[in-house]
Amino acid sequence: MPLEIYRHSPQFAAQFWALLPQFGATPELTQWAERYAKFHAGRCYWDAQFVARDPIRRCLNIGGAPYLFELALKKTIPKADITSVDINPERFPRAGSLIGIRRIAANIETDSLPAGETFDLVVFTEIFEHLRIDLLGTMVRVRNLLTDDGRLYLTTPNGQGFSAWRKRLLRGRTGPSVVDEWSKLTRLGHMGHVREYSLTEIREVLTYCGFAIEDARFRVRRRTWPERDLIARIKPGLADEILIVARKSSMPEPNPKNGPS
Repeated sequence: MPLEIYRHSPQFAAQFWALLPQFGATPELTQWAERYAKFHAGRCYWDAQFVARDPIRRCLNIGGAPYLFELALKKTIPKADITSVDINPERFPRAGSLIGIRRIAANIETDSLPAGETFDLVVFTEIFEHLRIDLLGTMVRVRNLLTDDGRLYLTTPNGQGFSAWRKRLLRGRTGPSVVDEWSKLTRLGHMGHVREYSLTEIREVLTYCGFAIEDARFRVRRRTWPERDLIARIKPGLADEILIVARKSSMPEPNPKNGPS
């Protein structure tokens, strides 16, 4: 299975940081967004370059704040029609107008988006691991947001990756700090990581929810840690991230409330 490697992008991070004070967020949210860009600017820019290889008419990004990916995609495809879904867009009140995107306030696990809207690209990066209410129902709703030939772009931490195993062996943890992740609900207004999954588990969920997986890859960010990078090259399944491209399946739409037969 292919291994993708991306690098940190200090130039793009600097562009985001220059714009961030104008977003109108609280000091705590601004600090969180600064740290987020420090670690994720390279990934978001790589994501934008990857999805832009195919024509994009209408893109929906789920989980907007702090709008780092939206900025990357706008810089990559300035004329892209981008809609961003966030649980509370008013946390960054001026981000939409500054970047040039439409924003919708919704909790993708409980709320329906405006009826009849479909998109040729739905971006679901680093969201899967945050879902805590209705995993199957959420992915069915995501599927229904796609046009007939639309595609889902999903990335998530690899629960079977080297970093995940390192947490288990050295820190006695199955993932990030439970307190840190759950406290984000009150500190930041959104949930942290609930669980990190394996590729097998993600395939199972997407297939059950009516997706056909077209492409699956492992991915790692290049760091000053050559041993980790070497391990990922030798065995890509130990990389830190999973990347999936999927489309609607021709199978009948499942009813996740009933569970598998």
